[in-house]
Amino acid sequence: MAIDIVDSKTFIEIPLECIVSKLPVRRLSASGLKRIQEGMKRSGFLDNYPLVVVSLGDGTYQLVDGNHRYEAAKSLGFDCVPCVVKNELTEAERYKLALESNDAAETVVPSTMVTHAEFVWERSEQYTQEEIAGMLGWGIDKVKKYSALKQISPDVWDVIVPTFEVVGTASEDESGTPIVPIGTFTVGLLRSILDLVPEQQLELVKALSHPDKNQRISKGKFNELAKAYQARNEMKTYALSLLGDLGEPYTTQVTDEIYSGAYDSEWIKSQDVKNKEYNQHPKLDKLIKSVQEDWERKNSIHITNGNFYSEVSKIGDKTIDLILTDPPYNIANDREFALAGRSNISQNFGEWDKFGHEEFIMLFSVWACEWYRILRDGGSGYAFTSDRYLSYLCDALEQEGFEVKTTIVWHKTNPAPQIIRTTFQSSVEYIVFFTKGKDYTFNWQGNEGEMHNFIQSPLCGGKERLVDAKKETLHPTQKPVQILKHLMEVSSNRGDMVFDGFAGVGSTGKVAKDLGRKFIGIEQDETFFDAMRRRLTDE
Repeated sequence: MAIDIVDSKTFIEIPLECIVSKLPVRRLSASGLKRIQEGMKRSGFLDNYPLVVVSLGDGTYQLVDGNHRYEAAKSLGFDCVPCVVKNELTEAERYKLALESNDAAETVVPSTMVTHAEFVWERSEQYTQEEIAGMLGWGIDKVKKYSALKQISPDVWDVIVPTFEVVGTASEDESGTPIVPIGTFTVGLLRSILDLVPEQQLELVKALSHPDKNQRISKGKFNELAKAYQARNEMKTYALSLLGDLGEPYTTQVTDEIYSGAYDSEWIKSQDVKNKEYNQHPKLDKLIKSVQEDWERKNSIHITNGNFYSEVSKIGDKTIDLILTDPPYNIANDREFALAGRSNISQNFGEWDKFGHEEFIMLFSVWACEWYRILRDGGSGYAFTSDRYLSYLCDALEQEGFEVKTTIVWHKTNPAPQIIRTTFQSSVEYIVFFTKGKDYTFNWQGNEGEMHNFIQSPLCGGKERLVDAKKETLHPTQKPVQILKHLMEVSSNRGDMVFDGFAGVGSTGKVAKDLGRKFIGIEQDETFFDAMRRRLTDE
């Protein structure tokens, strides 16, 4: 039931100083206040438009309706004003009375979308939407729509509010400056920008309320641009979710391309469930793929000069698809054999290959533990080793949880000459193939000998063998690219991450780069590392 609005015959004169508080309903309208001031200057405070107040019981009052009249009277020096006193009203009833009084005085200071939206926002923490709807005489859905306008940026709202000021004529104010016609912004129109970022909201609102009507966009264009911005924001979210953290240059490239508008129509069609092209956006997917490939070309190789045991801890869990590594064999010694007509043969590979027997065996468990941590479920691994330590390595892998699938024998067709003629010539090395889980990559190469667990290949030589400035062999155990390429093609796919914690001069990394794989390599020897860096960065 409506609260009775002012009965002009029952007013009393109350000093302005006795009105000590106000019921906040709407902001002051500068233009409305100005018009009321001009009217009061001509005719005084008219008795048939009294203020509505509520007694606070101590001789003071709260202003419920007539804030513009109150401020005008105060600014003009009035001591007393005509008031109607209402008693025993709840706060909700006071708000309802104030709103109904405002509606009755629409020709003086009209209630606008701004008035109603701010009223809803300011009451939302204290009252339910149902209660606010009761105050306004609205349905709950209308309250929800006005409440949603709170998503508009405060800076944008400050642009919208002045457009509801009634100044001069509908086309220009007293100074001759064009203004936006009342009704330019509506709830329905503004709902189209709620999900846009503040910068986009501000751009569209300013364009629709531009003071020069020749530069002002239409409501149709406003909606069109809002829809385009919404699509671009969705595309950006989609693209960045696929790209991940590639770094600013790459994400900026994609964002700039998306916001050029070139993909708007494709995306909008792809979001229409009734359209045959629903969820299909090949142009956008092609853009994302091209940026990914560009990143991979420039950022797919990560190499570190450091100790395996400290550096491997920096690699994330389950981030590696394939381990392909040639760790120490612990076979180095100080022997050197002099041969007529050729270079001496040294078995002193370096301190990196010298350990005590028990110490070396314990390292296998460390390797297996770290390999298991960094390898994804369904990942695979290949580790070169010697016959002496083959069983120890297999045991460590199985104890960690790997499945040792097989041991591959590499037969070297040009082994080093056998100097000591009291045993067989050493012409084979071993490669342990292990997997983590059942669903691992295995690209079968056919039955024509390619998938035998026996590989024949010469030792690394010719142009492939890296040499130092003196043209001497740089790394004594450099592995042939031919073998590494075969294993990598069998157990990985393009884009997979390959890891070698004992990277040497980077042969595994070279193959990974050539095959379109990503690579993480660790090498502690500075000479070997420098050679790998030059090799993988094409220096």
